[in-house]
Amino acid sequence: MRQFTLDVDGVRRPIATADAMLTVLEAVRSEHVDFAILEDNTGSYVQCAGAAGELIGEWRDVTTGQFRHHSLSGTTPDRVSVDEMATAIHQFWKTGRVADPLTVTDISARFR
Repeated sequence: MRQFTLDVDGVRRPIATADAMLTVLEAVRSEHVDFAILEDNTGSYVQCAGAAGELIGEWRDVTTGQFRHHSLSGTTPDRVSVDEMATAIHQFWKTGRVADPLTVTDISARFR
């Protein structure tokens, strides 16, 4: 069973529902949070950082036995809105993956 940890501005705590992460997105929307990471017990995660109007979203996938790092884009290249990040969070929470309607770009080579 997957378990989740939420890291908000460096403070980590276990969480039991995706709604807890959406609460954090509301704080990001109002510019009270610099970054938030939702990580599962495989070491995979989705994270967002930045200002309310222009977030950077990322997804790290280690479930294949390899390290894969992806940037997320929505309607704006290399950026996601809070609503688009909410979609990514729900997808990750349910499936461990992030996909349509976001553009997922594998940037793993940058980290080797």
